[in-house]
Amino acid sequence: MTISVWLDQPATTPSTLHLCVPSRWTWDALFEALHEAQAITHEAPCAAVVVMFDGPFTVPGDSPFLPGNMDHAHRLLDMGQDMRLPVLLVNADNNARMTYDFLRMMNQRATSRVYFADSVQQAYDYIREVQSPFCLNAS
Repeated sequence: MTISVWLDQPATTPSTLHLCVPSRWTWDALFEALHEAQAITHEAPCAAVVVMFDGPFTVPGDSPFLPGNMDHAHRLLDMGQDMRLPVLLVNADNNARMTYDFLRMMNQRATSRVYFADSVQQAYDYIREVQSPFCLNAS
């Protein structure tokens, strides 16, 4: 399955980048989506809402500790190193939270702006509350 990426500009919340990640994904699909997301946010810096769906979260090969996965994890963390805006993970199950904890142990700076939300509405509420000066208002 592919990872969907789009920019949402609701009237009541700053512009928000959305990524929909299925439970089964590939590293190639993830990095393709992240490069697309970087291109969008380069033009319009904004918070991101990552919605996980379609069953329990897994990493390719079912273990973050596989040697190839470690290389990809370092690449992912390098991409997040200078992240200034929040990323909200929606519908993160225990597997996703455990993977986040694993990544956080590897690099706290790259994961410092990642938060969890139980719903997209809760994520929007958080973004509206924070009102990041970097987000572009749709109004």
